[in-house]
Amino acid sequence: MPNSIITISICTYKRAYLIETINSVIKSINKTNEFVTINIIDNDEYQSAYQLLTDVPKAENYTIQYFSEKTKGVVNARNRAIQSVNTKWLIFVDDDEVVEENWFSKYLEIINNKKLSFGAVIGPVFTTYPSFVDTDIKNSGIHDRKHYGHLERIFHGATGNCLIDMDVIKKFKVLFSKEFNETGGEDSDFFERLSKHVPILWNNESIVYEMLTEERATHNWALNRLYLNGKNYGTRKILREGKKYALYLFLSTCVKLSYHAVKYITFFSNTAKRFRVKCEIYRDFGRINSCISIFR
Repeated sequence: MPNSIITISICTYKRAYLIETINSVIKSINKTNEFVTINIIDNDEYQSAYQLLTDVPKAENYTIQYFSEKTKGVVNARNRAIQSVNTKWLIFVDDDEVVEENWFSKYLEIINNKKLSFGAVIGPVFTTYPSFVDTDIKNSGIHDRKHYGHLERIFHGATGNCLIDMDVIKKFKVLFSKEFNETGGEDSDFFERLSKHVPILWNNESIVYEMLTEERATHNWALNRLYLNGKNYGTRKILREGKKYALYLFLSTCVKLSYHAVKYITFFSNTAKRFRVKCEIYRDFGRINSCISIFR
């Protein structure tokens, strides 16, 4: 078996779509001559993903390793993923995504570009919308992520599509923080801390797609998600910057809330834009709540 320098890790929890993710990753690997290790980190104590792997074909250009992480929580699963890597490079992709055929080769181009200096690379995740999705939700863009220029330096990231230099992780001992095991925001915190040590670059060419599920395609889900995002953002910032930051965040968010309230009235006739601003208002309230919680 050839030596692998790249591990692709997929953390999963009771998701049958995992097979679609793995098949798309294999298809992308097959467009190259690279030998790759694929690690599946199963966070289901009943090991539901193990049976799914019996349907994955074997080949000479990749090997699949299965790990059971019975301690619940995405932080535990992702830290297990990091601890299970024996290669120079780690790529994360989520179990509800599919990757483009040239996704892996575009990461290889960055790895092999000796002119670049980085500790991590973040790629785009495009949301796809089934026909049942409400027009206002789709047109609001609330599920669409922000993109940047190719190889532009950024200071944050997410694990849905990323490349990490494991030498950097070992040097600076960066892991996902257990403070965010149940709340979310652990990947934002991870990359913000990592960016203080090494550059993080944006890779505009390794594209993945995530289909919006029926569960997430509701107004209430989006509003609750934005509120939690705001609360997690505030909690994370105050945790890292100190309690003094809470006052600044509270005042600056109150200003934003006033601005968003005016916009909400202004967009009375445009229901998609109005819904987007409503989501931003919920996010503002989440940030304010995180500030108030500190002093209770």
